[in-house]
Amino acid sequence: MYHGIPYFQLLKRVRTQLNELTEKFFLEVQLQDYLNEALHIVGDECGYLDDVSYENVVASTQSYRVPENVYGLDHVMFKKSATERYPLTPIDMKMDDEISGEDKTAEGDPAHFFRIGDYVYLRPVPDTSYTNGLEFWGAHYPANMFRNYATGTVSLTATATVLGATTLWDNNDNAAAGCVLGIGTEPKIWYEINSIDSDTELTLHEAYPGPAAVGQSYVICDVPKIEMSLHHLLEKYAIGQGLLRERTTMGLGEQRMAEFYALLRSGKASTRRKKSRGRTYSIRRRDKYPSRKQSTFGVR
Repeated sequence: MYHGIPYFQLLKRVRTQLNELTEKFFLEVQLQDYLNEALHIVGDECGYLDDVSYENVVASTQSYRVPENVYGLDHVMFKKSATERYPLTPIDMKMDDEISGEDKTAEGDPAHFFRIGDYVYLRPVPDTSYTNGLEFWGAHYPANMFRNYATGTVSLTATATVLGATTLWDNNDNAAAGCVLGIGTEPKIWYEINSIDSDTELTLHEAYPGPAAVGQSYVICDVPKIEMSLHHLLEKYAIGQGLLRERTTMGLGEQRMAEFYALLRSGKASTRRKKSRGRTYSIRRRDKYPSRKQSTFGVR
């Protein structure tokens, strides 16, 4: 069971504030674009370090691409097993020449790496393949592009297997492992997807607790990897940006955009704002995250 705010619910919040619960003036694809833009701005301004991306290590392969969603690499870990992992020491090209000398093809357990553009190069070159053997730690964009898929129906019993009818899940960018599944037209509970097994079958991270459901409507979508307090900010940005672009209710849109930018670009270490019900939330600026300042080789 997944506790968070999936895209489906975030979109509904935006539509509620727009007083447009069903698609009329604003198309879903427009609001999706606004929310995605908000995610990237929040990611650029605030920065996130507590996340990791994985890559498989392939024997006799030296270079590995840094995942696209990692925009501020902090360090790289090498993982041989569940109990054996260690950080790789960053070096530059000159130091690489001193360490490796004439033997640029020596293989073994990697101990160092250097970076050129979007790729890291391991020294020594790995002599064995490892699943998820490289861990890229750094500032990530806070989520992948928002996704939403609800074609067909699903049937579930008290297992982790979900069967679909007239569904197209396999090789579908809108349905993937890591997304969440909600049952019904307006789901309140979400279940994390562990794997997409075929067009009509997927496996949940944990067994569905019941009750059994047959031929039910559903939705598969993303859950933004952001602090809960930022969801309110994303709503305001999506609304303000949408209103500005469509040149309707300009005063309201400009007011909300001004609040958004004042919040993110404040010179303070953190900025506090009140939600509509009087509760406050705090956003830290990107340059106030110590881990970003202490990075030894981070390249944007």
